[in-house]
Amino acid sequence: MSEDDSDGFELIMAILLGYTSLTLNGDIAPDAELSDTIRLKVQSTIENIKQFETLDSVYKILLFGLLALLDKDPQVSWYLDGVLTRLALSLGLDNSLQESSGESEWRNRLFWSIYTYDRTVAGALGRPFALDDDNVDVAFPEAQISDDKESVELTTALVKLRAIEGRIIKHVHCVNACKVYKTEEEKLNVIKTLRMEIESWYNTTSLLAYSDKKLISNPAATAWYYSAYYHLLLLLYKPSFLMSDLNKDTLQLLGKTAGQYITYLYNLHAAFPLPMTWPMISKLVSHCSTMVYCICSSAVDFSEIKMELKLCTEILSHYTTAAPITTELINLFNRIATAICESQTNVDDPLKEPEQCRTFLSGIGIEYLGIVKRFSSGANYDKPLLNAIESIVKS
Repeated sequence: MSEDDSDGFELIMAILLGYTSLTLNGDIAPDAELSDTIRLKVQSTIENIKQFETLDSVYKILLFGLLALLDKDPQVSWYLDGVLTRLALSLGLDNSLQESSGESEWRNRLFWSIYTYDRTVAGALGRPFALDDDNVDVAFPEAQISDDKESVELTTALVKLRAIEGRIIKHVHCVNACKVYKTEEEKLNVIKTLRMEIESWYNTTSLLAYSDKKLISNPAATAWYYSAYYHLLLLLYKPSFLMSDLNKDTLQLLGKTAGQYITYLYNLHAAFPLPMTWPMISKLVSHCSTMVYCICSSAVDFSEIKMELKLCTEILSHYTTAAPITTELINLFNRIATAICESQTNVDDPLKEPEQCRTFLSGIGIEYLGIVKRFSSGANYDKPLLNAIESIVKS
C-alpha cells in the first residue's frame, strides 16, 4: 500500500474525532458498529503508513494519537507515543534545518506537536519521556503571514509549559531523585531553580505579556494561564521522591495553591468544557489526591475548602460516564463538605475537638486510598503523595 492510498485520511479522522467527542459529551447516541468500522479503517491505514518515514505519515499517525487520547485505555496512546517519537528522531525532527523555509517551519511545528504529545502521555502515566530536552535543537513555532499571531503565541506557551512540567517530573518526581540530590541544600536548590523557571514562564508568556486586549479579556485564556501556573506549582511542591516530607510553610502553600488551581480550572471549564481525554482525567485524580492530602494534613481552611470541593465535584461530574472513579470521588467530597457544614452550624462543633477531628480526617484518608486502590488510578509519581496520606492515617 502506498502513502497515496491514504487519501481522505484527514477527513476520516475529522469525522471520527468529532463523532467520538460528541458521544463522550452525550450530545449524540453512540453507534458501536459505525465507530468500530471507522476505527478499523483508520488502524489499517496507520499500520500501512508506518513503514513510510515521511513527514506526512508522521502527521497522520499524530492525528490518530489525538484520537487515542479520547480512549479509556491509555496503552494505545503510549504505543503511538513510542512510534511517533522514534519516527521523529529517525527523521531528524529534533534538529532544525539550517535554511529558512516553509518546510522548515512545518518540520518544527510537527516536532513540537510530537514533543507535547510525549510530555502529555508519559507525564500522565508517570513514565520516562522519549524526547530529552538536552538533545533538542528546534526553533519554537513562528507566526507566518497566514497565521493568527495570538494562536501561535499560545501554542508556544503550551510547549514551554510542557517543557517545564517535564523538568519538574524529571528532577523532583524521578524515583532516584534522592540519590541524585543527596543533601538538603541540593534539594532546595532544585526546587528554587524550578520555581524560577515557572515564574519566568508566567511573566514572559502570561496574558500580562500580551498587548492584544482581546486576548487579555478572553475568560478562557485567562483561566487557562492561571490554572496552568498553579498546576506547575502543585507539581513542584506536593510530596515527591525528592521531598517526601513537607515543612509547615510548604504545606500551607500547597493547600492555598490547590484551592487557587481548582478555582481557575473551574472557570476554564465553565468557559470552555475540559477535554474528555484520559490524561485530563488522570490529572484530575492526581489533584484530588493533593486536595485529600491537604485536608488530612489540616493545611486548608475548612470554611474555604467547602467551595473548592464543590467546584471540584462540578468538574468531576463532567467525567462520570468516561471514568467511574469520578462518581466515587464526588460522593466522598460531598460527604466531606456536608460534614464541614454540619460542624460549622453546630454550636458544639465536634471538629474543634482534636481527637474527633483526627478521626474524621483519618476516615477521609482511608476511604480515598481505598477508592484509588480499587481503580488502580494515579500516575507513578503520585506514590509519595499517596504514601504521605497513608502515613497521616496511621499516625
